[in-house]
Amino acid sequence: MFKKLAIKIFKLNNVSNLLIKAKQKQKTVDDKYWKEVLEEELSKVRQEHELELQEKDSTICMLQDHIATYKKREKEINAKAYMAKKQIKENFFVVQSVITKMKDFDNSVNNIYGEMLGIQDKVDKQRKRLENDNK
Repeated sequence: MFKKLAIKIFKLNNVSNLLIKAKQKQKTVDDKYWKEVLEEELSKVRQEHELELQEKDSTICMLQDHIATYKKREKEINAKAYMAKKQIKENFFVVQSVITKMKDFDNSVNNIYGEMLGIQDKVDKQRKRLENDNK
């Protein structure tokens, strides 16, 4: 009897409907909570992913800078090597020219020396002849 009176006073005729409504309300609250937790976790994961991407991008930029620096150095070294080879060739031609001039000089000196020896022979012959004539 007490139960029936309590059911009538509190209008609990359909307890199962109240339980279903309470369960649905709690489910809505739980869904909202878990959705917020999920969104928060997704936000954290996205932020971590963005940071990782930024780190990778900065690493890529740094490596590209290193590559550009190395390419610049390579061009400078190639230019210096080209200039060195060019100077070596020019020096070789200068040395060849000097050698040719030295050979020409040597030949000229030898010719003059030979002529001088020829003149000395003539002088010696002339002196001997004069000495022979004076005797």
